[in-house]
Parts: sequence; structure tokens; C-alpha cells
Amino acid sequence: MMEKFLVEGANSLKGSIEPSGNKNEALPVLAAVLLANDIVRLTNVPDILDIRSMCGILEELGVGVERTSSSSYVFDPTTLQHHSLDSKKAASIRGSFLLAGPLLAKKGRVELPYPGGDRIGLRPVHVHLQAFQQLGVKVDESKHGKFSMNVDRLKGCH
Repeated sequence: MMEKFLVEGANSLKGSIEPSGNKNEALPVLAAVLLANDIVRLTNVPDILDIRSMCGILEELGVGVERTSSSSYVFDPTTLQHHSLDSKKAASIRGSFLLAGPLLAKKGRVELPYPGGDRIGLRPVHVHLQAFQQLGVKVDESKHGKFSMNVDRLKGCH
């Protein structure tokens, strides 16, 4: 890993920067919080709408969420109660789909709306649903853009 940048040029540069966290790294980590059996502390979490929405979804599921600074959080996943993501927040961010795996592992079932949030274009989740099915998950896609998944026991596959 690079420790520093060497910049050569006519003008001398001095100073330091602190890189901020990245949404595409933080959202999977927030989903993984559900798998923990104890308090989780995260730092350098970006202060953006998707992160705040995901934290709100975790709270709706029963997870204790405490924001300790603009970029730090403490989570208590031991209070997880629910398996259903039935909120506008869950439908508004693509990252909400990342909660499916951890909820299946912890609760054996999950209900969630089709993920939204992106302006990049259509990025279907069917490849993920097929992977869940290979793990033994029963997937039911309703006509209203919702998914219901359940499993008694996940099985390994390749």
C-alpha cells in the first residue's frame, strides 16, 4: 500500500489530508453488523444520505444505532428483532439488498422491497436471487416489487 505521494513540480506542496470513508465499502460493512454477537464500533463512515438511510433501516430492524461523531457509530446487533424491510428507506437505496444475506443467516427469512436508489441504470438482482437459491433459500418474488426469502438451513455450494 502506498504510504505517500511524491509530487514534483514548480510549486512546493505541504500539508496533510485525511481521506474520508467510501459508501461502497461502508454499506456492506453496515449490513455485516447484523452478523455480530456484540457491540460494533465503526469509524471513518461517510456522512451521506445512503449511510443515514441504512442506519435508519438497521434501527427499524431493532438494531441499536448510536452516532458518536460525524463519522463514527456504535451498533448493538443483539437487539435485532425484525426480518422485514418494508419502508421507503429500504426501497430508496440499493444497499438495502445487502441486508438479505445477514438476515437470512440470523433470522432464516427476510422480506424486502426491490432496491432502488441508482441513476446508473437498471441493475437487476436476479443473479443474487439465483445465488441464494443455490444456497437453499426459497425465493418468492411478488408482483408488487417485493421479495420474500426463507431458509431452514443454508447449504454450501459452488
